[in-house]
Amino acid sequence: MARYVSNIEIHGSIGNQTYYTNGYGKQVKSTGSPSAHAMKYGANFLNARLNAAEFKRASEAAKLFRQAMGAVLAGVNNQRLSSRMVGWLHDVIMGDRLHDKGERTMSAGDFSGLAGFEFHVDRELDDVLPFNTGNHLCREAGKVTIDIPAFRLRKKKSIPAEATHYRLVSCLLTIDFDKRRFTRDIQEGPLCVMGRAAGAGFCVEQEIPPVDAQGCFWLVGISFYQLVGETVKLVKGGAMRVVEWIGLSYTLNFII
Repeated sequence: MARYVSNIEIHGSIGNQTYYTNGYGKQVKSTGSPSAHAMKYGANFLNARLNAAEFKRASEAAKLFRQAMGAVLAGVNNQRLSSRMVGWLHDVIMGDRLHDKGERTMSAGDFSGLAGFEFHVDRELDDVLPFNTGNHLCREAGKVTIDIPAFRLRKKKSIPAEATHYRLVSCLLTIDFDKRRFTRDIQEGPLCVMGRAAGAGFCVEQEIPPVDAQGCFWLVGISFYQLVGETVKLVKGGAMRVVEWIGLSYTLNFII
């Protein structure tokens, strides 16, 4: 340990030197950390390497999922979404019972617990809409349907203050996390004005594409817009939920 003399109190690390104060006065020492070689090959860091490999796969899966959402992501994107999605999809990898730790993958994971994920951490879909969304959604053999009658949407705390218009949206996503490719089917409702007058209903029917073990994601949400002059601009702060994950287990229920 080395002692330093200064009129300035320094605490913490600068470069590879750490400054602190103890019973012997002001001290400075070299910052201790494992070398890159030790992190990559050392037996003591094997568990860290295995965890990092799976975390990387979850990060890549979350990025691919956001890409698959396309234009609907813009209305619900927020600062915490990326980290929350990584944790959400990391749970899928943890459900892989075919591979050893560090080798677990998305495609062999457990997707069954993904339903109910809200893309906005502070704005759930049912907090925005004046009805229980689940009462108007239906999944049948080979298709999903939405039947929402016209309703009034007024200003409230759970809606962005600058919003003047809204639009409902339904999205079916099929994602192959191994081959990093996807398909999407997006159905949007008409642009409606917020206020006392009832907007248009939202009635759509979408065919469920052929699915494999990675299944298909059904997303339902609402996007908000602001009228600026004669232009309607998208407002961040929309709400969207993964209503259902439709995989092989779901499809087999109808076949049997």
